[in-house]
Amino acid sequence: MSSLRREWVFGCLIVVACGNVGSGTESVSLAPAGVDLTLTVPTGGKVEKGEITGNPEIMWKGMNFHASLTLNDLGTLETRPLAQDDHGTFEQSTVVLVAGKPNACVVRAIKEEDAKRIQPACDALPKPPPPAPAPAPGADAAAIELEVKTAPKIGSSIKIPKGAKTLAEDEYTATYSLPLPGGLNELNVSLNKAGAADLAEAKHTATLLGGTVTDAKTLPNGMQEIVLGPELDVQTVSVFLPKFGAKCAGPSKFLPKLLEMCESLTAPGGAAGAKAAPAEASGKAAMSKAAPGKAAPAKAGAASKPAAPAKKKH
Repeated sequence: MSSLRREWVFGCLIVVACGNVGSGTESVSLAPAGVDLTLTVPTGGKVEKGEITGNPEIMWKGMNFHASLTLNDLGTLETRPLAQDDHGTFEQSTVVLVAGKPNACVVRAIKEEDAKRIQPACDALPKPPPPAPAPAPGADAAAIELEVKTAPKIGSSIKIPKGAKTLAEDEYTATYSLPLPGGLNELNVSLNKAGAADLAEAKHTATLLGGTVTDAKTLPNGMQEIVLGPELDVQTVSVFLPKFGAKCAGPSKFLPKLLEMCESLTAPGGAAGAKAAPAEASGKAAMSKAAPGKAAPAKAGAASKPAAPAKKKH
């Protein structure tokens, strides 16, 4: 009986030494798992290589699993606070750098206090730099240079992105495109002869193919401007002169550049949106405003006949 008891006690000692998370700490090299890294962890752990993933692990287990620390560079890497999963196991994940490469340092333990005692090993590893702040709206647009493009067959000109390709150019339309980095989007500018005399006509023309008007106004130069809401993140700006129009489209973050391009539409003769009537027409209009009912003045210099002299009586 005493012999059986000694074996049972000896078995417990094995579990304590090679399974439970010890009360002290020690430096453990992950070289046996193929990683040149040394961690300071609670005593009792054993370095292993994951059977399926091949990831380096430090396991605290005897007859049953007690705790583990795993370095994982597969899948989605994220930092998560300590929490209990559906199986009652406590888990915490920390994104760290191992040999300059992001890894998730994942601690799992049956007991919460064991997880908290292992976690400092992950906390001591270097962390990736914080992500760069998102660019301010319009920052990408500011980097794109514009140049004036004239469509001689249409007779109007407009600013387009420098380096844009000519997709079409005839007497009715002209289309120019600049592919954006990534190849999924572009800045597209088109000229046409679909003009509009007023804002109502401009709205109607701009929405012939659908879309929701988010802004509509008459610019100081008399040009009508219609902005449609984004569809699949593509925004459209249309502008109209009496006999000419232009449409500028691209990702919504480029709206300032779309406005700048379309508002540069210039009619033949140079002045954007110029509506001045020809001098000849102005002269005719001035003459037509003469007040009615006034008799024409007598012709100057017309001589009057002198009266015949009276006859003398004899």
